[in-house]
Amino acid sequence: MGNIDAAKELLMKAVEMNENSSEVRNNMGIVKLYEGDYAHAEKCFTKAQDLGADVTYNMGVTKLYQGDYAKAEGLLANAGCDFNRGLAQLLNSNYSGAQKTFACVENQDAGTLYIQAVAASMNNDKDNMLKYLGEAIKADGSYKAGAANDMAFFKYRSDANFQALVK
Repeated sequence: MGNIDAAKELLMKAVEMNENSSEVRNNMGIVKLYEGDYAHAEKCFTKAQDLGADVTYNMGVTKLYQGDYAKAEGLLANAGCDFNRGLAQLLNSNYSGAQKTFACVENQDAGTLYIQAVAASMNNDKDNMLKYLGEAIKADGSYKAGAANDMAFFKYRSDANFQALVK
């Protein structure tokens, strides 16, 4: 529900009640991710894992935030059609993998469509880049100005179809 402070307070009480709860440690790690304390999040997830929890996905997200994209991609490999998996693939230069992952993500909002265009551009897939960029701009016109200056689309700046989208 977005109330991180209340969640943290309740989780601290839960830790006092049972410090060996993998669920509590895992959830505390998620709170630490939201707070931007990635090192502490990793410690919480490691403790939860030691207590028997499967924290592979959460650890993958942590590695993504920490900039270890190869490790993040490996940890998120079984996440299916998941935005974070696609992002890890994109940032780890696995452009075709990112394209496939983003294409099947549910709830295709403007941001997801835009990042699909970025993945397609990086994969030299001009047709899909134009398709997804056009859909992103149609969904949210603010992407037009950003795309015009986004280095991900640099090689298409003089392309007439690209120009028609961003002008």
